Amino acid sequence: MLGLGNSLTQGGTAPNLLLDSYSGASGAFSTRKLSSSYSGNCVKVRNDSDELADIGFSGGSIDSAALETHCGSGDGFVHTWYDQSGNGRNVTTTSSDEEPRIFNSGTYDGGIVFDSNARRLNLFDVDGDNTFFLVMNTSDTSAVLFESSAGTEGVKYALVMEDGNSQTSLYSTGVGSPSYYVDGAAQSWSIRDDAHTYLAGSKKLLTIADLDITSSEAHWTPMYFGNYSGYQLSPATVNEIVIYGSVLSSANQSGVEGHIMAGHGL
Repeated sequence: MLGLGNSLTQGGTAPNLLLDSYSGASGAFSTRKLSSSYSGNCVKVRNDSDELADIGFSGGSIDSAALETHCGSGDGFVHTWYDQSGNGRNVTTTSSDEEPRIFNSGTYDGGIVFDSNARRLNLFDVDGDNTFFLVMNTSDTSAVLFESSAGTEGVKYALVMEDGNSQTSLYSTGVGSPSYYVDGAAQSWSIRDDAHTYLAGSKKLLTIADLDITSSEAHWTPMYFGNYSGYQLSPATVNEIVIYGSVLSSANQSGVEGHIMAGHGL
């Protein structure tokens, strides 16, 4: 045990899969397998004929051959991204118009692609202390990462990145004072342009630590990713979102980051 009760444990020898070494995630979504005990699929995909099919894993990564069989020479869109944490918090969308792409004209996209402003994932209800890990590649100039507009308190968000924008409001009220890390390195961003400079242009691991949702409503119902009015994430390719419902120790956070970076070749 690492001093976090039953929420996070690490074995004496590090297995290959993230959640085998660092359990206790409240939600875990990836194009690679994250837990040896997870026996479900990776995603449910809609093809051009409006047919749905579950796509599993092959060799620890999403089964691209099964994607090709289902989508053929056309496109495929993610209807459901399955939660590997064991909590059953599968990611969905409100309508087919919001489904991000995963297969493009006969070719696997290499991740889940937000190719237009309509794309959005509906995550799960979030409250209390949290640590977010996000693997993505984006060239977007302005986007809100993780937000909720539910309830009477208005929009809450975890991070805004925007090219050339000198606003200092990186995050909203009611989320504490989160810290940001890129590829495991702590950042001291003061304006939205700083976040854009470090996140845009290549595949990165973003960590948002100590996101403390302490508003009077005390939750995001649900949390969204990828689309907020005027700040949609497009274009972007996302490979992994892992959320822990706690503030991790520096050692545990570094360990999770190391596993994710190694798994994605960062």
